[in-house]
Amino acid sequence: MASDIAEVITTRLKTMGMSQAQFAECISATPAQVSIFLRKQGSISVDSINKSFDLIGVNVSMYKKRIDFAKEVADFLKKKGIRNIDSWTKIDLANFTQMKEVLLFHDVQDQNEYISIMTSGLIDYESTFPYFKSLVAYFLNVEESTLTSSGAKNALYKLMDENKNEEIIANRSVAALAIGAITVSLLPVVTIAASVAMTTCKQIGAFSLFSSTMKDSLFTKSIDYITKKII
Repeated sequence: MASDIAEVITTRLKTMGMSQAQFAECISATPAQVSIFLRKQGSISVDSINKSFDLIGVNVSMYKKRIDFAKEVADFLKKKGIRNIDSWTKIDLANFTQMKEVLLFHDVQDQNEYISIMTSGLIDYESTFPYFKSLVAYFLNVEESTLTSSGAKNALYKLMDENKNEEIIANRSVAALAIGAITVSLLPVVTIAASVAMTTCKQIGAFSLFSSTMKDSLFTKSIDYITKKII
């Protein structure tokens, strides 16, 4: 993750015509710290990273806002006794909830377009309506007010409409985000590190909700919505 952040910052600084020394002053770090960090040989504080994103115009808060909004929509639907939105379009969801922000999510015409969006790395596929819809559908299946790893797992199983067990999940490709009580991210890993990550996932119940590489994922569900022409 650090190498990706360093590359983004380096590219943005060049585009902005800002020197590393000027950048260091703006984020409350020393030029030496910034130089080492951008060479991917060291780290800087979380506060400095947050200031970096603000300075170079990278909006990371949207990811939390998107999840919070999906939860808000799901909570509204639950109060109305609705637990399934598979057949709902974007207009249906926006009109029923009276949350017009739903209309801001991008439409996707077919599976190939969606996969192209995801693989290109140019557009955030989480900002598409099928993906947002799958996220809302996921939260509709969450039964706990305070989400735990087991609760997250059960909700995802219900969403995918399949009966899976922990052993099967633990032995699949591992990566990405553990939510709720699990506040750590597991990055994609290979070889020996992969077996360690899989063991960790099995122990704490973490699994990938948002990865495109997992069979049981929200990405998979959103592809399913497109395939059924329900977007």
